[in-house]
Amino acid sequence: RNSDDESGDMKLVDKVAIITGAGRGVGAATAALLAREGARVVVNDLDLDQAQQTAGDIQAAGGQALVCAGDITAETFPETLIETAIDGFGGIDIIVNNAGYIWNGAMHNHSDEQWQQAEGLERGRFAFTVYYNKYIARKLFGIAKPFHISRKLLISGAFFFLIFIFPVTLLFYFQNFN
Repeated sequence: RNSDDESGDMKLVDKVAIITGAGRGVGAATAALLAREGARVVVNDLDLDQAQQTAGDIQAAGGQALVCAGDITAETFPETLIETAIDGFGGIDIIVNNAGYIWNGAMHNHSDEQWQQAEGLERGRFAFTVYYNKYIARKLFGIAKPFHISRKLLISGAFFFLIFIFPVTLLFYFQNFN
């Protein structure tokens, strides 16, 4: 592990980061920066070769990196990405939802297919964040294995209601009717 900091004090030692779209550009630079600060990095990209190049560069510089190539928009892939980090490095501390598309030209000139791809990407980013939040909830509440999805939705909905909606409703009621 290397650090540009002269004191050698790395800020992210033993943290685990997942970076989507890390095969090139901003994603690759982010992965390299986090690794230089001591993070163990899971590199994701659609392009396996590019992801392996990023991970190889990190490893050559003394960092730790795993590759989990795949499409964040695929229905089960966000969970696979989360599980890769947990299985490979024992947890997750940082996510960087960097995956994206770039098309040259004005937005009003984009095709329907490009808009659908962008919409699918946003759903994939959302799903990735949801699976990460479920991991955090399991970690915080000491649940060893995942629930079935229907129970997850029921519990997360009930939790949201109890923590956010119910108190706000009570506050509104007591402020306006008492």
